[in-house]
Amino acid sequence: MKKRMLAALVALVMVLGLCSCGSKSASSGSSGKYGGYESTLYKVLQTKKITVGVIGAFAPCSFVNADGEWEGFEVDVAKKIADSLGAEIEFVEVTSDSRISSIETGKVDLCMGNSTRTLERAQKVAFSDTLIVSSERLLVAENSSIDSITSLAAGDKIGVTKGGTMDQEIEAIRTDLEIVYYTSPTDGVVAVKNGQCLAFAEDSNTLEYQASLTDGVKVVGDPLATISYNSIMLPIGDQIWRDYINEFVFEFNASGQNVELFKQHFGAEPFTNFEPQY
Repeated sequence: MKKRMLAALVALVMVLGLCSCGSKSASSGSSGKYGGYESTLYKVLQTKKITVGVIGAFAPCSFVNADGEWEGFEVDVAKKIADSLGAEIEFVEVTSDSRISSIETGKVDLCMGNSTRTLERAQKVAFSDTLIVSSERLLVAENSSIDSITSLAAGDKIGVTKGGTMDQEIEAIRTDLEIVYYTSPTDGVVAVKNGQCLAFAEDSNTLEYQASLTDGVKVVGDPLATISYNSIMLPIGDQIWRDYINEFVFEFNASGQNVELFKQHFGAEPFTNFEPQY
């Protein structure tokens, strides 16, 4: 039933777009803001192509496997979005630091990236409804006595992913620590293991997964901040595209597909149950 509703929405948008424009207006045309179209949705439906930004070395959300192919939870979600639109998907690698600009410049149609919604970011990009819920914790060496952020001494090094929100959350708690920036969570985990920093702060879902695969590290401490509601980044102002993606996310959550896919990739239950709001 849910799939039929989504298919019906796609069909209705196509009909309305074509009826309102003839050959070049609401559905297509050089006057459109989104790649020559008035909505990214119209562009994807017409061209049958969708470009998706994903972060590299961000297992289990997105990473390139041994065969050189993209894999992960968010990769599979993006593929499902493409399938719902009958579109061919192209993945574009971004970093935590470059994901916003990839949306602003039109390099991608949407960006995954396990992105936390903030007011500062909302001035530049739009967000879908919540896809993943998490908290932030610390990863430390297995033999470390550090059990929370308060265990760190003044001047100690703590790692974060560049372009994320963890530096702000840490500075709200401690202003006397040296924050070290890494390109990806994988780099931060390696830094802790090699003794380059005493702790690495990141999304708890990612840390628990990384710790399960990496000898010599562990996840400690209570959540550093409030719960994070992570979403898909979208072009600001494109309400038609945002409405479609939100309908997809709603059905993805309500059908139980999100929970099953999360368990498949993370090897654990989600941080919290998904209760879609009407």
